[in-house]
Amino acid sequence: MRIVEILDALTDDEPIGKEAVISWMQSSDINILGGLMHLWDLRRHDIEPPLTTTETFRLLMRNFRCAVEDRDEVRSRLAFSPYEAGRALSAWASHQDNRAVIAELRDQLSALYRNGDHKVRECIIHCVLEHLLERPVLRSFFETWHDDDDLRPAFERALTWGEAHSNVDT
Repeated sequence: MRIVEILDALTDDEPIGKEAVISWMQSSDINILGGLMHLWDLRRHDIEPPLTTTETFRLLMRNFRCAVEDRDEVRSRLAFSPYEAGRALSAWASHQDNRAVIAELRDQLSALYRNGDHKVRECIIHCVLEHLLERPVLRSFFETWHDDDDLRPAFERALTWGEAHSNVDT
């Protein structure tokens, strides 16, 4: 019944309890996570108390991981596609200055890339890495990828995009 609770919270004007959001985040159902992502997008300022940076990262990363790993699962209109989930993750992460969260993002993307098929890898490059590497300040977090034979091609492709679309204002 979590999806009903999430849909109710989407249309309600009442504050949303953080405990409920944390509970919903435990789901691996792409449709529930998609509903939760819509809730976060539209009503994140109504979550009381607010999600921490780490909790927000966990939500966005979990949604991305489930979206790319469960591509064959039946999806409702609430579920994010892998590309939507990747763009949501990169849009949020590109404005973070929490070094520990960015390092954790790098490490989780590394593992996902190593274990992923061609579609997963392309999604990571195009939806997440390219946009993160538009910010010069974030490039240093991913430089270790250059020294890794498995990750170097992804880093080089994404860096080429990032440098061509550099966002020096942020």
